[in-house]
Amino acid sequence: MSCRFIILVTSSSSRKNSSSSGAIASTLKRAATINDIRIVDKKKNKTIVVHKEGQVDAVVWNPWEKKVEDLGTEDYRRFVTVESAAVEKPITVNPGQEWKGVLQMSVVPST
Repeated sequence: MSCRFIILVTSSSSRKNSSSSGAIASTLKRAATINDIRIVDKKKNKTIVVHKEGQVDAVVWNPWEKKVEDLGTEDYRRFVTVESAAVEKPITVNPGQEWKGVLQMSVVPST
């Protein structure tokens, strides 16, 4: 599966790239324009499926070793964060309007 990513390099610049998978080897912050994200944990033979509705984008990030002071020495290697987002087109909810967003996470065996 290939999807379009917006790679957030700094707060003032971004570039677009196509990617389907990869191991995290440095600070990571990507916004993906897909409905389902699959995070494969090869060591545990499990896949985390993140399904979202109501927001077009998802942000996938990891601060890596130098960005979070309260993590243990190697803790940054053990997680990735996935957030539902509206990066490219913000959502405006006017007074009296309603908006609904869904973020569903499930763990399934890897195939």
